[in-house]
Amino acid sequence: IGRLTNLEMFLVHDNQIDGNIPTQVAQMPLLEHLDLSSNNLVGNIPREVGYLQRVYQLDLSSNQLTGSLPTDIGLCTELRRLVFATNQVGGDIPSEIGLLSNVHELSFFDNKFEGSVPSTIENLQDLAMLSFSLNKMTGSIPSAIGTLTSLREMGLALNSFTGDIPSEIGSLQALQWADFYANKFTGSIASEFGNCQQLKRLDVSENARMRGTIPWELGNLLNL
Repeated sequence: IGRLTNLEMFLVHDNQIDGNIPTQVAQMPLLEHLDLSSNNLVGNIPREVGYLQRVYQLDLSSNQLTGSLPTDIGLCTELRRLVFATNQVGGDIPSEIGLLSNVHELSFFDNKFEGSVPSTIENLQDLAMLSFSLNKMTGSIPSAIGTLTSLREMGLALNSFTGDIPSEIGSLQALQWADFYANKFTGSIASEFGNCQQLKRLDVSENARMRGTIPWELGNLLNL
């Protein structure tokens, strides 16, 4: 595969391909779209993916990948879509994710990621879809997430996040879907959520430590 130096798209999704992701992908400098999703790939995500500096779509979802997310992913600054959903990738999400300033979609759904949401996420001003759901993540949600004004979908369900759900999320005028289900959040639902006029779904269920009343401001959300 390393001989395909002029290849721009490599799409082999929905097959039964097994084995590891070859490190020779680094030898395809013109590659813009790599989709290996829905196969039986195993092993680590090679750090060599960082050499794909023209890639704008990278989908490795629905495989059996393990290890951690390499910090070199931060070198792929042209990325618009980065999807690792439904694998067994773990460890912390590297702060280098904040270097992907052009990314529109980040999906780490259904893995074994740990640690907290990196504060560098505030750099992702074009981000529209974000999912950390169904992992083992902890810590509080950084208030800077309220600066991601392009965000439409936010999935944080089925983790062990703690602290208050940031009131700054009320600044996200484009937000349509917010899922905080089954965490360890405390505090109450912030009245600022009433400013999210596009909101169609808000799920804070199964956070046993949340208290307080439902703010009347939620009555402004006519799409909910």
